[in-house]
Amino acid sequence: IFQRFLGLEVVGILGYDFLSRFITEIDYANEKLSFYHPEKFEYQGNGKVFDSPLDNDHMFSLPITVDKTYSGKWRLDIGGSGLDFHYPYARDHNLLCLEGIDAIAAGAAGEYKVRFSQFKTIELDGFSIENPLIGVPYQEGKGSFAEKSLVGNVGNSFLRHFVLYLDYKNQRVIVEKGDNYDYKFPRHKSGLQLWYTDNNDIEVLFAAPNTPADEAGFKKGDIIKAINGIDVDYFDGIISIRKLLKEKAGITYTFEVLRNKEFIEMQLTLRELF
Repeated sequence: IFQRFLGLEVVGILGYDFLSRFITEIDYANEKLSFYHPEKFEYQGNGKVFDSPLDNDHMFSLPITVDKTYSGKWRLDIGGSGLDFHYPYARDHNLLCLEGIDAIAAGAAGEYKVRFSQFKTIELDGFSIENPLIGVPYQEGKGSFAEKSLVGNVGNSFLRHFVLYLDYKNQRVIVEKGDNYDYKFPRHKSGLQLWYTDNNDIEVLFAAPNTPADEAGFKKGDIIKAINGIDVDYFDGIISIRKLLKEKAGITYTFEVLRNKEFIEMQLTLRELF
């Protein structure tokens, strides 16, 4: 997954067996991890402390409310990129028919289709972030998104506003405002999803309906060859291209793609999707 979506060679994943030996501090804004001895750690900050008994998968949960309506425990998914309602909760609370932008997501349970919708607020005991984008899976599927006892999973798109302390020994989570608490992060403005092929080409995975990518004519399987006349080999990987697609609305890029052995040129103009 890391290679295909990010172009990163990841040797392994540090999970409970490692993290449970420490108090782990995650400072998202400063991109810093710190590990403290659990017997010597004394919290001196002004954050909020949440009792969070570990579930059967050794994961924490947090009490979160969306739009002052959808409340309950959300699984703390520090390896996840976004916010997602679990399918059973979405079904039972009439969230499956919301308007939004479709996307392909991927995780430990594989690839699945979701629809992202914008809500007004997401709150955690006084911490409040406006206009969150939250995904709703199209099908129940398998894995954590089929979990019935939780509202959803909370990942990076919310957590990046904070500093977290994960205290496995005492089964608690401490949350502080981070340096990016009030920062408005750039959003995708194209509806174009890319990934790497087995040959390390950058390929169109999905062009969301009714978005600039769809209107420009992108199709699944198109190979991106150049942007504004610059060969993609000169870009710093797929992550740098995604950053281009988060630039200001109104910017137009000229893409050259390879489709069925034919080169095609198309214009993609960014716009706000929500």
